[in-house]
Amino acid sequence: MDQFVLIAVAGDLDRSLRGATLVEFRQETAHRFRAVFVRADRGLPVTISLRPERPWVGRPYSRVRRKRDRTTSYAAEVHRALHDRIVARVRRAGPGRVLRLEFVGGRALVVELAPHGANLVLIDDEERVRVAAKNPPSAKDRLTAGQPYAPPAVPDRSLDPLVDDPAVIDAAIDAHGSAGADRPTAVRRALLGVAKSTAGALVEEA
Repeated sequence: MDQFVLIAVAGDLDRSLRGATLVEFRQETAHRFRAVFVRADRGLPVTISLRPERPWVGRPYSRVRRKRDRTTSYAAEVHRALHDRIVARVRRAGPGRVLRLEFVGGRALVVELAPHGANLVLIDDEERVRVAAKNPPSAKDRLTAGQPYAPPAVPDRSLDPLVDDPAVIDAAIDAHGSAGADRPTAVRRALLGVAKSTAGALVEEA
């Protein structure tokens, strides 16, 4: 999921879900999950797709047609842990395309959205991993149940457009340009998680 799209989605979800209660969490397909929230008797579904090549999160426009939901121990555990919990806030966490749905009194559902590394991790009241949707060998130490949660590692030179100083970002883009990259490519190399189409639009707007 593109970094700038995620910034917009995080803001929209925070506005719509803050103060809402989670009433249902289920798995719909091998890669797709749905969390249903309620506020003022209005249902607020959120879809999370962990499809490796294009993970995403957002408010769905329509219901996925399927024969029936997949029954999984992971979905059941998340449902039990978060059922009737009230959303405290939704926020983007760091440059690594991570979204956190945080609940009043502790616990969080962390959506990791890097392509070919997407995951959905339930965090307990003490910021420890309780269960993850996927457990690849490469993330075994990071996602072991009971371990303090740590977000996925990102390249050392990647910059965060919401945190890093604009002058630092401009200097990094100029450096990539001086090394021979065109302007959109320089933007993609300087900022983590920016799609080609977004980089082109940013350059055109600037």
